[in-house]
Amino acid sequence: MPSLIELRPITKELLPQIQAIDTAGLGNFWSLSHYEQEIDSPYSHLLGAISTELILLGFGCVWRVAEEAHLTILVVHPQFQGQGIGKYLVWGLLDRACQTGAEWMVLEVRESNHIALNLYQYFGFEQVGKRPNYYQDTGSAALILWCKGLQQPAFRGRLQRWQEEIHQKLAKYHWQAL
Repeated sequence: MPSLIELRPITKELLPQIQAIDTAGLGNFWSLSHYEQEIDSPYSHLLGAISTELILLGFGCVWRVAEEAHLTILVVHPQFQGQGIGKYLVWGLLDRACQTGAEWMVLEVRESNHIALNLYQYFGFEQVGKRPNYYQDTGSAALILWCKGLQQPAFRGRLQRWQEEIHQKLAKYHWQAL
């Protein structure tokens, strides 16, 4: 029997799980107080992929500034990577951006992170720039990607198609998206 999974806003009760995933997947990228600020901010949408057993599988955050949605963080617990959860999260963040009127979404991604680059390209993100020495830990560059036309009727259709494809992939790993 498949396990149920849903996307929903992160609450402070999930902070210990957020910190554990951040540590395992990002090496303590953000502090606990930073996550608390994101939860409290009216401009931030911190979205989690959560099982019905209240296990946080991954999360992402998008800031809404004027007509832009800025994807600031995306991470899936290493135990659940490769199962479609990252796609499910990006889809949810794009859907949320559309609902709040964003015209486009932008993000920075490590130039060497080919898995993330493939994920974002699946959703039509295109490279529009590069930030040399962006990541302090290694001095590596970040690629600036954006996805435009979020308010165009055709984009809503793509969201629907992606949702169906993502649900099929999740089902292969015994997840049923709500």
